[in-house]
Amino acid sequence: MLVDLKYTGEHSEVSPEPCLDTISLSSGGPDKKPMAREVSCTNFRGLLQYLRKNYGEEAVKKVTADLLNNENYLIADKYDPTKITPVKEEHLTDPAYWVSNEFSLKLLNNVKRVIRSPEPLFLAGRGAVRENFSRTVLFISRIVTPRFLFKQAQKIHSRFNRIKEMSIVEYDQNSITIQFNYVPGIKRTKDACEWNRGIYVETLNIAGLKNVKCEEIECVIDGSEKCVFRLTWTKASVLQRLFGVVSKLVSHWLARELVAEYEESVRDRDALIEKLTESEHRYRSVFESSATPTIIVEEDLTISMANTEFEKLSGYSRQEIEGSLRLTTFFDDDIARCILEQTDDEQGQEDFLKREFRFLDKEGTKKDVIAKVGKITGAQRYVCSLVDITPRKRMEKTLRKSEEKHRTIIQSIEEGYFETDLAGRFTFVNDSLCRIFGKTRKELIGTSYRRFVTPETDDAIYKTFNRVYRTGRPVKVAEYEFLREDGSKLFIGLSASLVRNQAEKIIGFRGMLRDMTEREKAKQEKRRLQARLEQAKRMEAIGTLAGGVAHDLNNILSGVVSYPDLLLMQLPPDSPMRKPLKTIQETGEKAATIVQDLLTLARRGVAVTEVININKIISDYLASPEFEKLKAYHPAVEVVTRLDRELLNIKGSPVHISKTIMNLVSNGAEAMPDGGILTITTENLYLEEPLSGTELPEGEYVVTKVSDTGVGMTEEEKERIFEPFYTKKVMGRSGTGLGMAVVWGTIQDHKGHIQVESAKGKGTTFTLYFPATREEIA
Repeated sequence: MLVDLKYTGEHSEVSPEPCLDTISLSSGGPDKKPMAREVSCTNFRGLLQYLRKNYGEEAVKKVTADLLNNENYLIADKYDPTKITPVKEEHLTDPAYWVSNEFSLKLLNNVKRVIRSPEPLFLAGRGAVRENFSRTVLFISRIVTPRFLFKQAQKIHSRFNRIKEMSIVEYDQNSITIQFNYVPGIKRTKDACEWNRGIYVETLNIAGLKNVKCEEIECVIDGSEKCVFRLTWTKASVLQRLFGVVSKLVSHWLARELVAEYEESVRDRDALIEKLTESEHRYRSVFESSATPTIIVEEDLTISMANTEFEKLSGYSRQEIEGSLRLTTFFDDDIARCILEQTDDEQGQEDFLKREFRFLDKEGTKKDVIAKVGKITGAQRYVCSLVDITPRKRMEKTLRKSEEKHRTIIQSIEEGYFETDLAGRFTFVNDSLCRIFGKTRKELIGTSYRRFVTPETDDAIYKTFNRVYRTGRPVKVAEYEFLREDGSKLFIGLSASLVRNQAEKIIGFRGMLRDMTEREKAKQEKRRLQARLEQAKRMEAIGTLAGGVAHDLNNILSGVVSYPDLLLMQLPPDSPMRKPLKTIQETGEKAATIVQDLLTLARRGVAVTEVININKIISDYLASPEFEKLKAYHPAVEVVTRLDRELLNIKGSPVHISKTIMNLVSNGAEAMPDGGILTITTENLYLEEPLSGTELPEGEYVVTKVSDTGVGMTEEEKERIFEPFYTKKVMGRSGTGLGMAVVWGTIQDHKGHIQVESAKGKGTTFTLYFPATREEIA
């Protein structure tokens, strides 16, 4: 229970300890961890001061010899918790550090090496209390009751010791009984009990009580479940206790005047305390600030009084400071004057107390401090208390560096990182996410993700976030379709988890967005190529079958086509047999045409070495009897040509190219039963890069387009358009179901490509690509 309390009239304060409970890293290696944080080093500060003052520096070395710089006792640095080192002496005098119970017991045991007495730990505990108590506490402890002292100790006990709980069992005018319940399994020794006994006795001695005795009536060492101490005393006059301390704090004449004032107006103990509280306002700054660096400043900025803590902060001794140094020694002139002038403005002081100043010590080191200034009533003097926040600023700097490092990492990753509130509005985004959506950070912050998704995707993402919210489990990767504002689609892989505040309340979501659009396009391209491969295999199989059938039919049809010619040559013109024979002849020719289509489909790999011009082939076809026959069937169809006069030549089979043009024109005319416009276009094209979705390399091409304004096709019909025997034409007229299959085969043989663009009710366009040649027609 060695604590340096700062009295505030109602409560006791201690400096908060840094949060080091979760340290697991170590500069000494991955298996090195700090020892358990069970006993605060506040407990040893007074002990080492007592030993040094009464037994010399060698005594301190003997007590700490086998504990300091020992790899078995590691401790985490208060400024950088990842830095773990063996315990050093400065750690044992710093309240920010904690050690294990084992370390504490060994330190107490070592005291017996120095103090040669029947009760060495009892004496050490008493001496430590005397060294550890500040002057303010010495004053306060003599005007409050023992019960008040122990109740305050009970309130803050856990801040200094985590191995036991303290409680007051019984109290009367001349005794108090306190009890300690230890954490199960914790090791205890009689040394610790004697140490505690000395602390309690000296605490009451300092409070001005007489004949103080302490007896341990129960002990865990003896088999009890708890340790119980009973303290007894007799009271001294409160005026005697008060006068003894006041005389040490202020001049003798002021102390006698103050006590005389009390004796005139107060007759019992409670009335004295009440009156003293009223007078205490004149000395509030001194008493309340004595645990912090504090100075009294005259009107001319000379420092007339300084406490020990200010000596430590400044590096100057009290003799060097008092009456010699000015406030401007430690602050620049403007700030020094501002500090004092601020006290004249009550409203401004409230704001001022939140400000920070730079303090210059004797070595020239700049420190960050917060100044608290109070004007002494009835005098042009000021009390100035300083709080050294340099360690805090150092930690803030470390934190900023850490945040900057993590921010740099987040900004440099390829994936888009985001944070949203519970409504789905972006509160933070990195550069990659801005790039994915094509927006600036300013445009995205405050915007809901719903702006970039379809209604179907919105519903799916909502369910995902809702599941994360309900279960607390993050989503690893889920793929969704997003939209840019220009309408382009994005395929995004989403991962998400919860964001909580310091109170562990859920305040939003964080996660990553991975742009998987290219991968999705690759998958679609793979599916397209697989479909083309399957189509090619299917066409090859059908072609093989068609070839076999065509050869057999060709042999059969040779007689059907040739014999009617021979018979017609022998019959007279008016013979009634001529008409049936002509019907047989025409039917045979149609059958022969179908057989020729089958053979064309079967004979893949035709020679394409002849230099030809597609414009001429188109013109020849439009002047042919076949086209005139087509026009007769479709009189409402208008054919328009837009042929490039500078059209390059290609290498190919004129028969197959002509048949391709004929089939496309016939297909377009059949698609316009109510009439329409059929347009044939040719042009030169240079591909600077391979055509998307094709195997066409870079180079020059002749492009032929056949467009109609007909009924169009569904997606299913587009997929089957090149299948043999698939047709929607009128059978018996021109619809054999082989025309488009022949077109597809011809394009493949000429190492070209055909594209189909169509929509139901919006017509159809066939675009043919043929590799161009600069050779002239022979």
